Amino acid sequence: MTLINDLRVLRPLIVALATTWAGCTAGVPANAESIVFPPGANVIDVTKPPYNATPNDDTDDTAAFLMALRQEPPNWLIYVPDGTYIISDTLHWGKRHRRQVLQGQSEAGTIIKLRDNTPKFANPNQGEAMIWTGTAPAQRFRNGLRNLTLDTGRNNPGAIGARFIANNQGGIQNITIRSGDNQLRGQIGLDLGYTDEQGPCLMKNVTVRGFDVGVRTKHGVNSVTFEHLTLEGQRQVGLLNEGQVINLRGLKSTNKVPAVRNVAGTSTLTLLEADLGGGDPAGAAIINEANLFARDIRSDGYKQTIANTGGAGDSPVGAKVQEFNSHAVVSLSDAAAKRSLNLPVPETPEVPWDAVEKWVSVTDFGPPEKLALVVGPATTVNPAVEPDVGPDRGKKGKPVNVENWGPALQRAIDSGATTVYFPHRSGGDESVFGLYGPIHIRGNVRRIIGCETALGRIVDSNRERSRFTDPALIPVFIIEDGSSDTVVIERFDTWYAAPRIEHRAKRTLAIKSMSIYDLETFPGSGDTFLEDVRAKRITVNEGTRLWARQLNTEGVEEPRNLVNGGQMWILGLKTENDTTVAQIQNGGTLEICGAFFYSNKDLVDPSYMFINRGGKLSASFGEFVGGKVTRPFAVLQEWRDATPQVLGKAHGRAGGSMATLLVSEVGPTKSLTSPPPDASPR
Repeated sequence: MTLINDLRVLRPLIVALATTWAGCTAGVPANAESIVFPPGANVIDVTKPPYNATPNDDTDDTAAFLMALRQEPPNWLIYVPDGTYIISDTLHWGKRHRRQVLQGQSEAGTIIKLRDNTPKFANPNQGEAMIWTGTAPAQRFRNGLRNLTLDTGRNNPGAIGARFIANNQGGIQNITIRSGDNQLRGQIGLDLGYTDEQGPCLMKNVTVRGFDVGVRTKHGVNSVTFEHLTLEGQRQVGLLNEGQVINLRGLKSTNKVPAVRNVAGTSTLTLLEADLGGGDPAGAAIINEANLFARDIRSDGYKQTIANTGGAGDSPVGAKVQEFNSHAVVSLSDAAAKRSLNLPVPETPEVPWDAVEKWVSVTDFGPPEKLALVVGPATTVNPAVEPDVGPDRGKKGKPVNVENWGPALQRAIDSGATTVYFPHRSGGDESVFGLYGPIHIRGNVRRIIGCETALGRIVDSNRERSRFTDPALIPVFIIEDGSSDTVVIERFDTWYAAPRIEHRAKRTLAIKSMSIYDLETFPGSGDTFLEDVRAKRITVNEGTRLWARQLNTEGVEEPRNLVNGGQMWILGLKTENDTTVAQIQNGGTLEICGAFFYSNKDLVDPSYMFINRGGKLSASFGEFVGGKVTRPFAVLQEWRDATPQVLGKAHGRAGGSMATLLVSEVGPTKSLTSPPPDASPR
């Protein structure tokens, strides 16, 4: 019995070491960082009362997880310390199916395991998921899974690791989904195709081991972006795309079956930097029946790397594919290069996760400043008016007393701490932190983290965002130089208080998992990285560089992405409505590796995806025309001096256009001070 007890004690360590080793041998190291929040962060710990999940024993923790997930109002950050937790039923998100993040302490150490031989998961023809986060419509904002392992256990052939949806901002990071079955049985590891209107969302550092299908995607709306996806030991196919726009960089597959199948129809795949090994000598690593752009692909063991029946139907020869298009390159000039820009792509820099004693809370530097605002067409500060906090609160023309945490945040930043956090709050209007005015990011701070809580600002009685004409009210993060080479701002629910961000420092800036109003990189500033960001507008000025993974630019700003002499690279762009997606000028460079354009507004006048007024562009994208729209985007407008050239359509997809590769290069124009007259698409 002593030996058995010793093995039980050592089992978590053995599993952790095995998982870490397997992740390293797959080419992408398992995320070993230990994510611990300070007590003041107010995260929901499933091991604490009233939930009382108990890891590393045989008790069933399903009820504890469901209690945490179904709290009302929803608790947005649910924390799972290291250990193995047994469940026997699906973990459904709360009734709103949004703004829920299930966060483990570490990918290798936090394991949620389905009990062996669970009857609900016994039918291989009827999939049941361990995790389920909601269905269409596309309102499943900010859902997330982070830093944990899902294990479907033994003899559960109908098991699906996760059925996951997130919209506009959200996704999965540092997750392993594995079949615990001796024969690697299970229906799907990660099912993103069970519901329509999936995404946009970001999947980063995801590993799937076993299952019939590793990852499944489907439907023409919206898009999913992957970076560093590892697929091992699938029984039918690694990645199955049945219609969606998929943008994927860094695929590692070890399989006898095809690594990728891109099914005929609307399926549109941009695939960069793939290593596909262990293959069937009689088969292909990638089966493409639809729309495919592929670059830097290597295969080993397969008969061929890409078997293509999409577009022209030509298939490349050899185990290495430098660059491949299933369809003809789209361009306005026969002289234009027919290749992508292939810009260098550095990884997003990481800032070490500080020990909790190095964190400071913004609430420790309060109380908040009181502001008296008059809400109306132009919301202004009116300190002379006594605030009315009664039943007329928020009605136009009525003064309102609000809290401004901006000065407290500035004091926290200037305290010398390296991590500044906002503790989590969950609930209605009173749960948000009001933020007004400029904030200077400087000193020792290297991470500002929201713990998934909300920043807010006063809205009128119709719940519409007030127009802030007083400059003192606009929330602005001004990035200045400090002691750290990189500063990270992340994990805020900023839906109704998205700040403007001005990058004015020589150091590197990373913005992650939040919404921003707009961002501008000023000449002389350091590199900028965006991950899982929603924004109204991005401006990249001369001499600056920006890399984005899953960027969702929605709104009416014109253009939504302005490359004004700088360099911008995007893996996964999503837009909707009718304003220009991107404009390049003053010698700027823009490379878009996969994009989804949702034409859900009928255009009266020609509206262009891209306007090139002096610079270089390469892009792969797919459009979807929704509802009663009869006039979608025109694709490209090029300005050569005062003479416009217009490309109305590319290849077809879902009523609109598709290009596995669009290229455009225009020399400097004479003037950019006044736009020339428009031209109709041909």
